[in-house]
Amino acid sequence: RLKSLARMELDKPFLNECATEYMVVDELPDKRSSMKKHIKAVAAHRLPFTTDEIINEYLAGYILSRDKLLSGDFKSPFTIYTRVTHPDEYPHSVPRAAGTYLTIRLKDAYHATHMLGLRMLLDYVQTNYLRIIGDAYIQKLRNYWSSPNHQDYITQIEIPVEKI
Repeated sequence: RLKSLARMELDKPFLNECATEYMVVDELPDKRSSMKKHIKAVAAHRLPFTTDEIINEYLAGYILSRDKLLSGDFKSPFTIYTRVTHPDEYPHSVPRAAGTYLTIRLKDAYHATHMLGLRMLLDYVQTNYLRIIGDAYIQKLRNYWSSPNHQDYITQIEIPVEKI
């Protein structure tokens, strides 16, 4: 997986046909909550995935609701998710629908550019006659688990869309 990241095209939106994927989803505390409460919630979410497979298998991310995305409120993802390949091992796993996802991959250390990526995707939706039909999924493909250099971090953003 990490080798394929070196060949990825960055900063360019593209349409991607995605199969159904499964994930474990948990709500995060309100943004007015303390950092300690937020960290505890993330740690509780990640606890079932703390094995030696965490780097390769269990990529986590955040869900930004469609409503917040369309209103431009990009600083409020209140949901964390972790993709799983064996949903039967996680009783609370839920499917993410198959379909067409508008996707962008960005060099992104510490969530510095994902807001720009979201704006780029919204512009692409407008100019290419698409409609957003679901939530945005923001996920680090390369992060501190897989690279000691924060300049190598890559974030992927996916939004389900349909043609108008």
